[in-house]
Amino acid sequence: MGPLRQKDVRKLLSALPELYAATDRNTFKARVIRLTSGLIRSEITGYNELDRGVITGVMEPFDGDQTGAWEIFSRYASEHPVIRHHEATGTSSATKISDFLSRRQFHDLGLYQEFFGPLRVEHQIAVSFLATPHVRIGIAFNRCRPDFSERERLLLELLRPHAAQAYRNADFLASSFDAVMKGAGRCATVVVDTNRRILLSTEQAARCLSEYFRSSGIGHLPENLDRWVQHWQQALSQDWEIPFPLRPLLVERAQWTLQIRLTPVPTREIWVLSFEELRQGGCAEPLPFLTDRENEVLHWVAQGKTNRDIGMILSISALTVRKHLERIFEKLGVENRTAASLRALDAKSFSDSPK
Repeated sequence: MGPLRQKDVRKLLSALPELYAATDRNTFKARVIRLTSGLIRSEITGYNELDRGVITGVMEPFDGDQTGAWEIFSRYASEHPVIRHHEATGTSSATKISDFLSRRQFHDLGLYQEFFGPLRVEHQIAVSFLATPHVRIGIAFNRCRPDFSERERLLLELLRPHAAQAYRNADFLASSFDAVMKGAGRCATVVVDTNRRILLSTEQAARCLSEYFRSSGIGHLPENLDRWVQHWQQALSQDWEIPFPLRPLLVERAQWTLQIRLTPVPTREIWVLSFEELRQGGCAEPLPFLTDRENEVLHWVAQGKTNRDIGMILSISALTVRKHLERIFEKLGVENRTAASLRALDAKSFSDSPK
């Protein structure tokens, strides 16, 4: 892949705070289209969601019947080499149509003749990520010429994990606030200013701070939580190094783990911390979006077994166990074994949460 230029890094860094500031699916969709168009030159940028075989999306800019265009795309989606590659391999990496097809082969497809050709699109590069167990997000960049460079591919590869995490954070925030509005949940939220002084703390959040950090939650965040927030404030404000994705912080206590998500709101110079309590313990019922083998692997991971142990139990190699775990992590939207085990439980239930 081609080396990034300094201005590429700065553009990406400047986009991250606003990307992470999305608070629901719609704001995420609008921001990812606008922000990525500033990173990759694209005549048409597409955003699509594949949910249980149904494709919906939006293209910008686009003059015409978007609904009709997406119906045509869905009709020929099985011909799309990038989609076929992602589905067959489980990869989410930045991939070009030209990685698989010559220009003549591309033009021979009904997909080109009915969809891309009328739009005068000759080249496309796309990334995707599993946003939820059932929803895969795709972001595609289209233009007539020239083809996308390796530098642009690398830029999208660096953006992809941040986009995935920003979507998951926004989806969690939206579902939490929706539950509160319907009276089905309790909002555990802390709002701090740029100096990490507490501006607002809900009753549920104050309890979490007290029980997990032994802090009153009055005035300032507890020391170790304050350091974590400060780290991300600095990471998302510097202009020389691309940070890791802004993943949740996990804090364990007895049979519970507190998951903390951080959302910047640059326009108001505040940061929102959202708390979610996850029950530890044995595995729940098999998850329907995992294969039988993946459920078996996840069960033994929750029991604290190593890859080698699991391989011996299931009569497979440790390398195969590792491959299963990579797929499990992606489907659950997590990054490590502890978080995967927690996500296998009924984490969304508040009815028996600790008082």
